[in-house]
Amino acid sequence: MSKKATDLPILNLESQTFSGLYIRNLENQVSQLSLNTLHRDDYLIFLLQISGESVLEIDFFKSILHQSSICYILPGSVHQLLSVNTPKGWLLAVNSDLIDERFRSILLEGNAGSPIPIDPDIISQLESILSVIYQQHRIKTHKSFTVMSHLVSAFAGILCTGTSLHMDAHAADRNSVIVTQFKSLLRKHYRQEKSPSWYASQLNLSTSYLNECIKSATGSTVSTWIQKEIVLEGKRLLAFTKYSTKEIAYDLGYNDPAYFNRLFLKLTGTRPAAFRNNHHK
Repeated sequence: MSKKATDLPILNLESQTFSGLYIRNLENQVSQLSLNTLHRDDYLIFLLQISGESVLEIDFFKSILHQSSICYILPGSVHQLLSVNTPKGWLLAVNSDLIDERFRSILLEGNAGSPIPIDPDIISQLESILSVIYQQHRIKTHKSFTVMSHLVSAFAGILCTGTSLHMDAHAADRNSVIVTQFKSLLRKHYRQEKSPSWYASQLNLSTSYLNECIKSATGSTVSTWIQKEIVLEGKRLLAFTKYSTKEIAYDLGYNDPAYFNRLFLKLTGTRPAAFRNNHHK
């Protein structure tokens, strides 16, 4: 290939923002947002809908945000803003490292991309924090960045504790920490590393114990999670690039494209070529 199959547009936060943070008021600014074109980002996005309606496509699922709701999009997800209707709200994009580890764990384990309803008092708190972040973002100094870092964690904390993402006893237990660490490793290394034992070694755990933790917390084995991540990326590349199935299989780390075809069929019930054709109809 003259280019890699990963040439699906990726927006890099550091190249276009101040210190890993981007914020916009949605009112009258929707046409200026990068969300309008199909792409993926290397950062975490929060879309707070105070009023109006926004419709997004996130990794092949349609997400409809109505008044008093929020959704967040994980790094690497392919997404696009499809339509809006008199939107009022905020878009916040951040390097996930700015968020306290406890709240980051909840977000990574939560149902990313799905609308989350928010009570009016929580909406008011979140909007107040975003307004201050917006003001500090315009200052662009190291001191203002420190203030914004704390505010971002406060925003995530209120979101995680004041909505259906609320922290419970499970969110703080050892299994949850292991799940978060495993998912983080998986998103970075699934192309090169497909063995459960590799992930176990990186976490200083036995393979059997890692599998027990992951299955207990999520209902799926480590191998299943690895396969799902590979197939999801395969679907993105089939739908949004022109590379052949063979090229995509190689990009995902398979020397035998036929093996990738069988895995894709096993998890989706359809062959890669058929999936591409159906998506482009």
